Amino acid sequence: MKNINWSGKKWTDSELLEAIHDFYKKNGRVPRSSEFSTGNGYPSRGAYVTHFGSFSKGVKAAGYEPTKPGDYKTRSSEPYWTLERIFEAILAYQEKTGKIITDRKMKGKSIQGLPVRNTIRKYFGTVRNARLKAEAWKKLNDEMDVKKRELSELLK
Repeated sequence: MKNINWSGKKWTDSELLEAIHDFYKKNGRVPRSSEFSTGNGYPSRGAYVTHFGSFSKGVKAAGYEPTKPGDYKTRSSEPYWTLERIFEAILAYQEKTGKIITDRKMKGKSIQGLPVRNTIRKYFGTVRNARLKAEAWKKLNDEMDVKKRELSELLK
């Protein structure tokens, strides 16, 4: 029997397993259940619960070991949010929205394209510190780009 999720899409077992394989091919790691929702083109977690009993059982049926909190063996070997990625995300958000990111704006919210507030705090103590360091990082990168161009001109 086919499952119908809230969007009306009917999923077969093979389509659900193929979605997990597709995610693995694109990202090089096993998906977390929070990454599967109808809004991002993947089947919802509920479809896996209906077909396999849980999302983890669906991952196992696809031939992978499900991730566990803090288990990076089944994820990539590096954490997703590096300092550079955090800086880039903060700067991109501010450029896109024209708003400065603050601790208050992030409290209890998930803002697409940004790490959660606790991740930022883990690295920088506060969102403000992260923002200031991201802006300084961008300024240094811009200055380095100018110096590289000047050096390139000198070497011609």
